[in-house]
Amino acid sequence: MLLDSLSIYELITIYGIILLFLVFFAFKWFFNKLRDICKGISGYLMFVQLIFITTSCGIFLATFVYYFIFNPYNKVDVFNIFLTVVVGFMGTIMGIFFSEKTVAMMIKSSQEREKAKNIELYEKYRKLSNILNSLKTE
Repeated sequence: MLLDSLSIYELITIYGIILLFLVFFAFKWFFNKLRDICKGISGYLMFVQLIFITTSCGIFLATFVYYFIFNPYNKVDVFNIFLTVVVGFMGTIMGIFFSEKTVAMMIKSSQEREKAKNIELYEKYRKLSNILNSLKTE
C-alpha cells in the first residue's frame, strides 16, 4: 500500500494536515452554532448558560480524572464527589429554568414598551397630520 512505503515523519505530516482540515471544519461548525445561539433577544443569555454548563461539566471531568486516575490513593469518597456534582447540576438546571422565566418576562416587557412607543408615535403623527390638513385647507 501507499502508506506502508512512507516514513513515520511523512505519515505524521499527512495525519497532521488531515487533522488541521478537520479542526478547521469543526471550528467553522462551532462558530456557526454560536452565531445561531446568539441571535435574538435572549441569545446572549443562552450563550452564558451554555458556557456555565460547559464549565461545570469540565470541572467535574477534571476532578474525576484527578482523583481517580492521577491520584487514586487519596482519601476521597466517591459519594461526596457524586453529591457535589448532582447539587451543582441541580443549581444549573434551576438557574436555566428561572432565567427562561426571566427572559420571557423581559421579552414581554420589551414588546409592551415597543407597543407603547408605537402608539405614542402614532398619536403624535396623527396630531401633526391633522394640523397639516387644517393648514392646507386654510
